[in-house]
Amino acid sequence: MKTVLSYTKRNFWPISAIVFGPWHAGLVLLMLSGLTSGTVLGDFISTNYTSLKSIFIVTFSLYFMVAFMMWVVHRPKPEKKELSGQRKEVIGLSLMQIIGWGIVGILTIPLLMVTSVFSYRDYFMDTLTYIISMDAAVNAGFVWLISIAALVMVPITVVWLAWMWLAWNRAEYSDLERDSWSYEFEG
Repeated sequence: MKTVLSYTKRNFWPISAIVFGPWHAGLVLLMLSGLTSGTVLGDFISTNYTSLKSIFIVTFSLYFMVAFMMWVVHRPKPEKKELSGQRKEVIGLSLMQIIGWGIVGILTIPLLMVTSVFSYRDYFMDTLTYIISMDAAVNAGFVWLISIAALVMVPITVVWLAWMWLAWNRAEYSDLERDSWSYEFEG
């Protein structure tokens, strides 16, 4: 039992990213609805199912993004001291850096959308009005696609780019590690 608990503790971020992935939002809401059927909460869930599903999808998408990035680019600071001449270990981003760069990524998509559709404002408004007037089930799928794109993929890309840039700036190479670009048989 201790082994399972220690494994779960060591791998909390990847496990929780998979468990609370946005693709599970509908299943969690169905289970919650089934467990609370016949109660006021169950009636509220069944009445507002589509709206609640969209909220769950967005919330799970945000958590998935943070948990995935904590797993991938968060590295604890090394405990041992670095020796002179030794290459510095690249440490990861902190939780606040991951959230901050993730917010930058989340804001990037709406700003680019506003900029790109500004000249096609009339066409965009007609399209948006059509989407809003559709069945609520269609809108839930639309919200799911937007949340996956804006809340997961773009922040992950922005955080990875920030982490790679910081890693590149922190890397120090000694003269011994550089490759020689001279030919072997110069004469």
